[in-house]
Amino acid sequence: MKTTRRLLLSALLLAGGAALARYVGVLTWDRARPARAGRADLTVMTYNVNFALAHDRETRDAIGSTDADVVLLQETNDAWAGVIRARHAGRYPHMRFAAPGRMLAGGLGVISRWPFEVTDVSPSDGGFFIAWRVLVHTPAGDVQMLNVHLRPQVTDDGSFVRGHLVTGPNRRREITRHLRALTPGIPAVIAGDFNESERGDAAQTALRRGMRSALGMYAPGAMTWRWPVGPWTVRQRFDHVMFDDRTFECLDARALLRGASDHLPVVARLRWRRASVWATRGTDGGQGATARP
Repeated sequence: MKTTRRLLLSALLLAGGAALARYVGVLTWDRARPARAGRADLTVMTYNVNFALAHDRETRDAIGSTDADVVLLQETNDAWAGVIRARHAGRYPHMRFAAPGRMLAGGLGVISRWPFEVTDVSPSDGGFFIAWRVLVHTPAGDVQMLNVHLRPQVTDDGSFVRGHLVTGPNRRREITRHLRALTPGIPAVIAGDFNESERGDAAQTALRRGMRSALGMYAPGAMTWRWPVGPWTVRQRFDHVMFDDRTFECLDARALLRGASDHLPVVARLRWRRASVWATRGTDGGQGATARP
């Protein structure tokens, strides 16, 4: 009888320990599983730098703190463009920035090791910010990337409480419009500030279109946004790298505890799934794609 009780107690302790470990994992900022062996053909970073922080060295340095091949930026402006060109041109010879537009936080930027073109500018539908479709000419083939900054969870009159409840359909309409810019047959990556988790309307729309969430695979508990409220800090999971699962597999993904922005950089390492990859002919998408031997 005592042996039975001891066995039962041991089982309960093991179960409780496993539950605690899962709980701690959910609270961990950067909990990436070990990367699988193999070369990553494409490493992508997304980072909302905060338009007001171009003077901050820690945030500037965070942009170049990894081996990312392409960095998709949100909330850039003229000050940020100047700082990034001065600080990161050696590593990223190809850069393009968009003006903020009607909101100070509305700028976009892309910096890349490889040449690229901004092929489409997608206006917002019920939100505040534009999106870019960028065609990046990587050594393995062309990849189309959507750099997005979706509507924050705030109403037009400034209510965050009601905004959390009612703005989901706005982001769904935005991402639906932006997804129309993608050309079928070309490998795709969608990254940026979604202002919602993978459970949100926009993220679910992208996932239903065949995309996979890199953080969802490797760091399901990582938070990418923080905001102080009195003695507390509110944390959310707003920033994502999503990829076309038919073309890429994800080797690793993580949120980095770097920079002073309210957002954290998110990095995903991708690898082509097959030896024959896609390379576009032209940039308008009208000629489709051909397999590169």
